[in-house]
Amino acid sequence: MNSLRPSGKGRVDPPKGTEVFVQSVRRMGGLAAVATLATAIAAAVAISPTAAMAAPATPYFSSTIDSYAGYDGQEICDPSAKPGVVGFKDLLNSTYGSHTWGIVRDCSSGGTSEHKEGRALDYHFNYYDAAQRADAADLRDWLLATDSYGNKHAMARRLGIMYMIWNNEIWKSYEASAGWQPYSGSSPHTDHIHFSFSWDGAKKRTSWWSGGDVLPEPEDVPISGDWDADGDETVGVFRPSNSTFYLRNTNSGVATSVFKFGHGPSGDIPVVGDWNNDGKDTVGVFRPSNSTWYLTNGTTSTDMEFIFGHGASGDRPVAGDWNNDGTDTVGVFRPDVSTWYLTNGTTSTDMEFKFGHGPSGDQAVAGDWNNDGKDTVGVFRPSNSTWYLTNATGTTDVSFIFGHGPSGDVAVPGDWDNDGDATPGVRRPSNNTVYLRNTNSGGPVDMEFIYGI
Repeated sequence: MNSLRPSGKGRVDPPKGTEVFVQSVRRMGGLAAVATLATAIAAAVAISPTAAMAAPATPYFSSTIDSYAGYDGQEICDPSAKPGVVGFKDLLNSTYGSHTWGIVRDCSSGGTSEHKEGRALDYHFNYYDAAQRADAADLRDWLLATDSYGNKHAMARRLGIMYMIWNNEIWKSYEASAGWQPYSGSSPHTDHIHFSFSWDGAKKRTSWWSGGDVLPEPEDVPISGDWDADGDETVGVFRPSNSTFYLRNTNSGVATSVFKFGHGPSGDIPVVGDWNNDGKDTVGVFRPSNSTWYLTNGTTSTDMEFIFGHGASGDRPVAGDWNNDGTDTVGVFRPDVSTWYLTNGTTSTDMEFKFGHGPSGDQAVAGDWNNDGKDTVGVFRPSNSTWYLTNATGTTDVSFIFGHGPSGDVAVPGDWDNDGDATPGVRRPSNNTVYLRNTNSGGPVDMEFIYGI
């Protein structure tokens, strides 16, 4: 039996089939007929489920739509409510009336939860209340409906919903074709619906918040290192959208090592170094939001964690063997003052000097430019495609043009031919192409290949 639902201003449609019955009653005539009609309609209303309120108001969208959110569970603790989650909560309150809700959870509470990253919402509908159960069904149907272009689960995708749990069932964006599946967690979720969001959804980077435009994923960030201790450095990329490193042992072909480390949507910037003097480079990330470094001697385990620099000042991370002891340590380049802060350990500043001209958009680089066993710094200036390198601290020892900065070239130096000298390389995002050179001078490209997306 259909619910009585608004069908126009000041009018409510009767249950389906009532129109035929009305015509029959009219032919009967008399007060008895009217009484019979009233009784029949009352009975129809009594056995209908409680009507839900209208679904959230939906803007006009083009056919372009976001991809399904992949699973990206909690990895850090940052219990601040993210704007996309707050915005979704406000949307629900404006549609269904104010309800109890919760977003953040204390870091010390047990278990893993996106609440601890501020990208989960518990919105309190009570399954055992008929009206609230109807509202919950209305919301679920709206989120998972196919739009006019044939896009399945359209609003869930546009909002970046990763999964939701209600009344012992779970819907997963990353297993969308399976529909609602049984859920057997410790809470049956009968007093609230749980929503977990992708980082794009949590940070309002989805089409619901961008007026229908699907924002591009962040570009792959190029890195280089000697991943297998053979003396040759090769190119890899860090993909911020999924916090994943794609590495390979030759400057050609597909990735030979793929793993997740860090949390790119939090703004993580990749770094590379030999952190334990075993002859092999491994990765790490610098998180500007808290000026914290997370380094690994393998792939997925965090072996070192410490604070150095001041990310809020726009610090850019570098790593190198500053004192020729065989172990790489970190440093930051602060563009607004063109100043480098390097450490031979973790938290102490062992060197501080000016080099480069950060307001010109200089990109920080580091390497052993003269094969003396010690890494020093340099900058790549995209505005004039020029590299400025120093073998000490404040003096420019080498200057040359390589790359084409206005095309968005990103610097990625390395020892490409195992001769002990780090030399320039750039990755051009417009065509995903890497251009490498074996000498610290202007001139032709020695290697060229496509890598990353």
